[in-house]
Amino acid sequence: MKSTKTLLLIFLTLPLFLTAQISLLPSVGIQIPMGDMSTKQYLGSDFGANLALKFEVTETFDIGMALGYHRFSYGVENQSNAMFPVTVILEKRFGESKFKPLIGLDLGLYTMYHSEIYKIESTLSTASTTKYNIGAAPTLGFCYEFSRNFGLHVVAKYNYIYQEPSPNTYVSMNIGLNIKFKKEYSRFVRF
Repeated sequence: MKSTKTLLLIFLTLPLFLTAQISLLPSVGIQIPMGDMSTKQYLGSDFGANLALKFEVTETFDIGMALGYHRFSYGVENQSNAMFPVTVILEKRFGESKFKPLIGLDLGLYTMYHSEIYKIESTLSTASTTKYNIGAAPTLGFCYEFSRNFGLHVVAKYNYIYQEPSPNTYVSMNIGLNIKFKKEYSRFVRF
């Protein structure tokens, strides 16, 4: 928990110290489990939130880092399931208008957390498990710029978490803000 607070503090203070074109992207959305994650683990769709910090390498290409909290519903009461991705972001935008389609890839560590509350006679006890796995998430979406410093960011990601015997997969559909911290665009080379 301490490392999560430290990362969040870095995310929120880094824009104050950098002079490059950087963006803070808070977003929320729905998380939809696929494959074995829904059929064998009986997980259902639920809420998720992300916070990303991106650095504009060129006018159309960004790299960055993202933290996420993706919750999944479960048919039995007193259980909670969540995925905590910490990923590196690579994104490519297309076009020169205010509306820009984008593609991307997230790579990083996914932490799966599962907790259950048991009632044995009159005593409540809790059991929890945590698993750490590497994952990737191809991304499709678009951004729309309302102004030079403020915009809308909409993405769909197919999260693929490597684990044995079969991978965990789910789709994230998020909508959020794109808050830029430098007023003037630098001169970039297009690629």
